[in-house]
Amino acid sequence: MNHPDRPVPTGRLAVALLAVLVLLTAAGVAVAGTGSRSTGVRHRGQTTTTPVRRDLVCPSSDADTSSFIGLLPGTPKGGSVSAGGRPLGLAAGAVERVGPPGRRALTVTARGAATRGIFGSRAMQAGGMTRCGSPRASWWFVGAGASPSHFSTLELVNPRSGPAVVDLTVWGRDGQVAGAGLRGISVRSGGAKTLKLADVAPSQGNLAVHVQASRGLVLADVNDHLVDVRDPNAAPVEEWIPDQGNPSRHQLLSGLPPPSAQQPVSAGSALATGLRNGANLVIANPGDRAVVAQVRLSGKDGGFVPKGLAPTQVPPQSVVSVPLGDLVVDPGTSVRVDADGPVAAGYVVPGSGDLLHAVSAVPWHGPAAVALARNGTGTLLLTALTGDGSATVTQLGPKGSRLARTKVAVPGQSTVSTPLRANTASVVVTATGGTGSVAGAVLVDRGSAYSALPLAPVQTVLQVPEVRPAG
Repeated sequence: MNHPDRPVPTGRLAVALLAVLVLLTAAGVAVAGTGSRSTGVRHRGQTTTTPVRRDLVCPSSDADTSSFIGLLPGTPKGGSVSAGGRPLGLAAGAVERVGPPGRRALTVTARGAATRGIFGSRAMQAGGMTRCGSPRASWWFVGAGASPSHFSTLELVNPRSGPAVVDLTVWGRDGQVAGAGLRGISVRSGGAKTLKLADVAPSQGNLAVHVQASRGLVLADVNDHLVDVRDPNAAPVEEWIPDQGNPSRHQLLSGLPPPSAQQPVSAGSALATGLRNGANLVIANPGDRAVVAQVRLSGKDGGFVPKGLAPTQVPPQSVVSVPLGDLVVDPGTSVRVDADGPVAAGYVVPGSGDLLHAVSAVPWHGPAAVALARNGTGTLLLTALTGDGSATVTQLGPKGSRLARTKVAVPGQSTVSTPLRANTASVVVTATGGTGSVAGAVLVDRGSAYSALPLAPVQTVLQVPEVRPAG
């Protein structure tokens, strides 16, 4: 409590504030890349810088994959982009396919001006897609498995200098999962490490996984698999699990496939019990007390609680699965979870020929971009979290030509679907106004498989606090 009649220790306070600002500056540079001071643009105590380097890692796969790397339109000239150590000629607005197809993780490095607009996706030759991401300290995944019929592999990639040290925490339906080898995992500089959850944390049911680096920064990704254990010749169906972001009281899951793809599987299926009911909402509570979560659906006519869907109680440090497939009756539906405590959430759609994980959608500032594979069609899904919102949507061809630019209005608490042109190589979405925040994803239909790609902001500059010596 502050007392107006008590003198403030100005000297110690100034030193403490300076220390906090120094730590914030170092954290900002560590997350976004090494920064160099630009022309000294200052606003509200911050300096705008251009990072010297930014790494983008496209995860590995058990199948052959290709990466699609793009630069935002208007990215200044003078930078460079390399993929796997080889120069990549990439013009502003264009998307390049990096080949030949491979299975190992691919590190893309942007330098100079190219750091202000780099983004990318990775696609299996016939199957799923995921977003390429930058290294950071904390990652959350919901809907993983560690059983014979539903199993996941975790990959840790360290593209930076110096080793990284990582700890894992895993939760299941019966609480936190104990296992050997979950702490102090070392990943050498420029190296990668893959862990099978069934080896380090064997358990049944859907799982939540938290990756926390205690030293360095890593790219973490989870490759999920379903397999019919009764058939010795059955090939696993696989898909990447998107990072779901930090736990919070409000979660929005976007990129759900059409209702026809979410129905329960056959009664004789050998899938894990928690997946037989079709699409499942998976809610993880990493906290020390129980939370109550209310599930809502959002469609073109607004948000609503499905009839008969009561609030869900999630015990502390555990995971609960809620079957929702038969409640999603309209295309272009998103799922919102409102809880009285922080939760992480995922949406799993299993099947004998396809597996989909919806993405955690969060509001953003500035342009968000998604790179698309050459085959398949895309649908942009935008949800206004509160009041009415709007966004400008620009579709670009492989060489950066503008195919379409439209403004999409999104009524409050509604989800609006916008089909993308068949030859769209990238879509750039900029939230433009209204009283409500807009979030969403791109649902990709590649004929035999659906995938959801998040609308994540492309960092165009690095802003760090101005630190001035007290004087």
